[in-house]
Formats: sequence, C-alpha cells, structure tokens
Amino acid sequence: MTFFNPNIEHNFLKNDAQLTGQYLNTKDLCDRYRCSSRTIFRKLRRENNPLCPAVIKTVGSSNLWLLEDIIEWELSEMRRTQESMTRH
Repeated sequence: MTFFNPNIEHNFLKNDAQLTGQYLNTKDLCDRYRCSSRTIFRKLRRENNPLCPAVIKTVGSSNLWLLEDIIEWELSEMRRTQESMTRH
C-alpha cells in the first residue's frame, strides 16, 4: 500500500514551477484525465473536493484553468484518496 509522501508533493510542485501562468482548456483536461467533458463538469459540481473553477469562462469558447490550480487540486485529490484508503 502506498501512502501520500509530502516530499513527493514538494518535488511535484517544484518541477512544475516553470509552468506557472500556463492555461489548460477543457480538451486539455479531458486528455489529462482520459475522460469526457461531461466528467470534467461533473467534477466541478462534486460535493467533496470539487475541481477548481475555470479562471476564464467564455460563452461559446473554451474555459481556461490555470495549470498551477489544477496541480494543486490533483495534490488534494491524492491526499483525499490516501486518507480514504487509511480509513478502510
């Protein structure tokens, strides 16, 4: 069983520091998580650890998320997953 390692979190953020200011659109998130856009929007409405909202929303165009916000959410998801595994 693998547990969350804070050192890995630090390295993960450090390695992506050069990516600050980059945006991901809905298709990028779908590719990243291998899911449909409907799944992305369901994650936004989740009660427990919802996906961070897009920082730029345009009617008729792609929503944009900051990469650093997505990475922070992913780390939170990893912690949540690890916590749920230790409770069972």
